[in-house]
Amino acid sequence: MKEKIKIAVAGGDSRQLAAAKELQTKGFEVSLFGAEEGGIAAGVPRAASLAECVTGACAVVLGVPFSADGKWINMRGADCAVSLSALCELMAPKGLLLGGLITEEAKRTAGRYGVKTLDYFALEEVVVLNTVPTAEGAIAIAMSLLPVTIDGAKAGVIGSGRVARALVSRLCALGADVTVAARSAGGRAWCAVDGAAAVDVGELSALAGSDVIFNTVPAKILGEKELAVIGSAPLIDLASSPGGVDAEAARALGCRVIQALSLPGKVAPVTAGRIIANGVTSLLRGEGITP
Repeated sequence: MKEKIKIAVAGGDSRQLAAAKELQTKGFEVSLFGAEEGGIAAGVPRAASLAECVTGACAVVLGVPFSADGKWINMRGADCAVSLSALCELMAPKGLLLGGLITEEAKRTAGRYGVKTLDYFALEEVVVLNTVPTAEGAIAIAMSLLPVTIDGAKAGVIGSGRVARALVSRLCALGADVTVAARSAGGRAWCAVDGAAAVDVGELSALAGSDVIFNTVPAKILGEKELAVIGSAPLIDLASSPGGVDAEAARALGCRVIQALSLPGKVAPVTAGRIIANGVTSLLRGEGITP
């Protein structure tokens, strides 16, 4: 009988629990450490220590983002802090480290220990599929804030990337009157195909009077001038930290800003975890590792 290949899943949030369960279902031997508690990963063994979790594993799977600062692993469910260097030391002299949004500095750190890094969030299929729970979560937030239905509401969307397109198509399908402000002419065209009005990002005044506005641009593009132009509608910021809104300017103008980070892990952790597990499996297959 073929011996099962061990995968260590360390840190992260409820998405990692779901990913661990999915990897176990695919036929891997899985060990968990430092992930949040929850019933999602019922039946997946939990290690008493990081060393126990990593020992014998051909690969270690971290969360997304793998770290807040590139040096300390995201270990929300652990009672101790774990540095990237300490983890790599346990994995040395060789091993595979898979995580989301791995920085170049982290890759160099791992490389000094002979550890190879693979970023599952660099896979197009993972990023695209993650736009669905992000868009659904954003709409759920809007529904909880607004005194009107999405059907008939005036919604503004800033940006035209993957998340924006998933959001626009769903808002339009729900009957919202959607206006997109984006720099990319091609992106604006895709949003227009889905039924939205589309203007250049320099024409933010087109969003004035919106019932709700969503920002998807991962850069600080909404300062005092821009916020004054778009008005007082609730602004749901989906951009990666630190977001796309000047917080000080927003406070001064009395703007209501909701920073909605990591929505897949909050609104659909099982779906998001399965997406991660499939991405991890694809990367492992590329390294010649199959269950």
